[in-house]
Amino acid sequence: MVEFSKGKSQFCFTLADDSVFAFAGIWDRWKNPERKVVETCSIITTSANALLSDVHDRMPVILKGEDYDRWLDPGFKQVYDIFDLLKPYQADSNASVSREFCHRKNMTPARERVPRQRVSFY
Repeated sequence: MVEFSKGKSQFCFTLADDSVFAFAGIWDRWKNPERKVVETCSIITTSANALLSDVHDRMPVILKGEDYDRWLDPGFKQVYDIFDLLKPYQADSNASVSREFCHRKNMTPARERVPRQRVSFY
Protein backbone atom coordinates (compact mmCIF):
# COMPACT_ATOMS: atom_id res chain seq x y z
CA MET A 1 0.00 0.00 0.00
CA VAL A 2 1.43 3.37 -0.98
CA GLU A 3 0.27 6.37 1.01
CA PHE A 4 0.95 10.06 0.58
CA SER A 5 1.08 11.98 3.85
CA LYS A 6 -0.25 15.50 4.23
CA GLY A 7 3.26 16.75 3.40
CA LYS A 8 3.14 14.73 0.15
CA SER A 9 5.84 12.29 1.23
CA GLN A 10 5.39 8.80 -0.18
CA PHE A 11 5.29 5.80 2.11
CA CYS A 12 4.99 2.15 1.20
CA PHE A 13 3.46 -0.26 3.68
CA THR A 14 4.12 -3.96 3.23
CA LEU A 15 4.03 -7.12 5.29
CA ALA A 16 7.50 -7.99 6.51
CA ASP A 17 7.63 -11.05 4.24
CA ASP A 18 6.36 -9.04 1.20
CA SER A 19 3.38 -11.38 0.91
CA VAL A 20 0.20 -10.27 -0.81
CA PHE A 21 -2.63 -8.99 1.39
CA ALA A 22 -6.22 -7.96 0.76
CA PHE A 23 -8.29 -4.94 1.75
CA ALA A 24 -11.89 -5.31 2.87
CA GLY A 25 -14.15 -3.70 0.29
CA ILE A 26 -17.71 -3.53 -0.89
CA TRP A 27 -19.10 -3.60 -4.42
CA ASP A 28 -22.53 -3.06 -5.87
CA ARG A 29 -24.32 -2.86 -9.19
CA TRP A 30 -27.36 -0.59 -9.30
CA LYS A 31 -29.41 1.56 -11.64
CA ASN A 32 -29.23 5.34 -11.48
CA PRO A 33 -32.31 7.56 -12.04
CA GLU A 34 -31.72 7.37 -15.80
CA ARG A 35 -31.92 3.55 -15.48
CA LYS A 36 -28.24 3.15 -16.46
CA VAL A 37 -26.39 0.32 -14.67
CA VAL A 38 -23.65 1.68 -12.44
CA GLU A 39 -20.98 -0.40 -10.71
CA THR A 40 -19.44 1.11 -7.59
CA CYS A 41 -16.91 -0.04 -5.03
CA SER A 42 -15.21 1.24 -1.92
CA ILE A 43 -12.35 0.18 0.33
CA ILE A 44 -13.46 0.03 3.96
CA THR A 45 -11.33 2.01 6.39
CA THR A 46 -10.78 1.93 10.13
CA SER A 47 -8.70 3.93 12.58
CA ALA A 48 -4.94 3.86 12.02
CA ASN A 49 -2.75 1.44 13.93
CA ALA A 50 0.47 2.51 15.67
CA LEU A 51 2.55 1.98 12.52
CA LEU A 52 0.36 4.20 10.34
CA SER A 53 -0.86 6.82 12.82
CA ASP A 54 2.04 9.21 12.16
CA VAL A 55 1.16 9.20 8.44
CA HIS A 56 -2.63 9.16 8.45
CA ASP A 57 -5.54 8.95 10.89
CA ARG A 58 -7.21 6.07 9.03
CA MET A 59 -6.15 2.95 7.18
CA PRO A 60 -7.83 0.30 5.02
CA VAL A 61 -9.13 -2.78 6.77
CA ILE A 62 -6.57 -5.48 5.94
CA LEU A 63 -7.99 -8.99 5.96
CA LYS A 64 -6.03 -12.01 7.15
CA GLY A 65 -5.83 -14.90 4.69
CA GLU A 66 -7.97 -17.12 6.88
CA ASP A 67 -10.77 -14.52 6.72
CA TYR A 68 -11.00 -14.16 2.91
CA ASP A 69 -13.70 -16.81 2.48
CA ARG A 70 -15.75 -15.39 5.31
CA TRP A 71 -15.53 -11.86 3.87
CA LEU A 72 -16.43 -13.04 0.34
CA ASP A 73 -19.24 -15.40 1.39
CA PRO A 74 -22.15 -14.74 -1.02
CA GLY A 75 -24.57 -16.02 1.61
CA PHE A 76 -23.55 -13.31 4.07
CA LYS A 77 -26.59 -11.55 5.59
CA GLN A 78 -25.77 -10.08 9.02
CA VAL A 79 -23.20 -7.29 9.28
CA TYR A 80 -22.74 -8.06 12.98
CA ASP A 81 -21.21 -11.41 11.99
CA ILE A 82 -18.16 -9.68 10.48
CA PHE A 83 -17.68 -6.71 12.81
CA ASP A 84 -14.67 -8.46 14.33
CA LEU A 85 -12.88 -8.15 10.95
CA LEU A 86 -13.29 -4.36 10.79
CA LYS A 87 -10.39 -3.40 13.03
CA PRO A 88 -6.90 -1.99 12.49
CA TYR A 89 -4.30 -4.51 11.38
CA GLN A 90 -2.05 -5.39 14.31
CA ALA A 91 1.06 -3.18 14.18
CA ASP A 92 3.86 -5.57 14.97
CA SER A 93 6.87 -7.11 13.25
CA ASN A 94 4.65 -8.37 10.40
CA ALA A 95 4.50 -4.96 8.75
CA SER A 96 7.03 -2.39 7.62
CA VAL A 97 7.08 1.12 6.24
CA SER A 98 9.53 2.72 3.85
CA ARG A 99 9.85 6.24 2.46
CA GLU A 100 12.26 5.00 -0.20
CA PHE A 101 9.98 2.59 -2.08
CA CYS A 102 8.87 4.93 -4.84
CA HIS A 103 12.22 6.50 -5.61
CA ARG A 104 13.51 5.27 -8.98
CA LYS A 105 17.03 4.67 -7.63
CA ASN A 106 15.62 2.12 -5.15
CA MET A 107 13.56 0.08 -7.61
CA THR A 108 14.35 -3.59 -7.86
CA PRO A 109 13.10 -5.71 -10.81
CA ALA A 110 10.27 -7.08 -8.63
CA ARG A 111 9.16 -3.62 -7.53
CA GLU A 112 9.35 -2.22 -11.06
CA ARG A 113 6.61 -4.66 -12.10
CA VAL A 114 4.28 -3.26 -9.45
CA PRO A 115 2.27 -0.36 -10.87
CA ARG A 116 2.78 2.72 -8.75
CA GLN A 117 -0.47 4.54 -8.20
CA ARG A 118 -1.43 7.45 -6.06
CA VAL A 119 -3.57 6.00 -3.29
CA SER A 120 -5.18 7.94 -0.46
CA PHE A 121 -7.69 6.82 2.13
CA TYR A 122 -9.94 9.56 3.46
